[in-house]
Amino acid sequence: QKLCSSSVYQNKNYFQVADIRCVITLISEGRAALVTSYSAFLCMAGYSLTQFISILLLYWIATSYSQMQFLFIDIAIVTNLAFLSSQTRAHKGLASSPPPTSILSTASMLSLFGQLAIGATAQIMVFCVITTQDWFKPFAPVHHDNDEDRKSLQVIF
Repeated sequence: QKLCSSSVYQNKNYFQVADIRCVITLISEGRAALVTSYSAFLCMAGYSLTQFISILLLYWIATSYSQMQFLFIDIAIVTNLAFLSSQTRAHKGLASSPPPTSILSTASMLSLFGQLAIGATAQIMVFCVITTQDWFKPFAPVHHDNDEDRKSLQVIF
């Protein structure tokens, strides 16, 4: 019981059990914390690389995101994703396979770059399809920086 009481995951339920079952809970929550931190890293890396691809597409047509578009991305997407991922709980039982031992493992990197390839392909396809439509008006750069001039850039989202 000493091991359970020294845990950073102190909970009243741990102290109600007087046998070794609290150790299993402690290990499962520790694994959940490790996997969550790996997932947060991969999510932020994927988010940054996806935004990099978006910026490259915008630079291709000689423009960039407005401040409000950056704000929308950060508040509406990243904040909600961070909040929702923090609400997940540990699995009830222990899996027989241990969590990854390295954040830069082959499986993690293949997953990250696979998702990046899917996202990049989708962005490029949508961008190309939208620009071929009859109703599409290409972006014409102007000398003043007005958010109204950037309405055609919403396709990148």
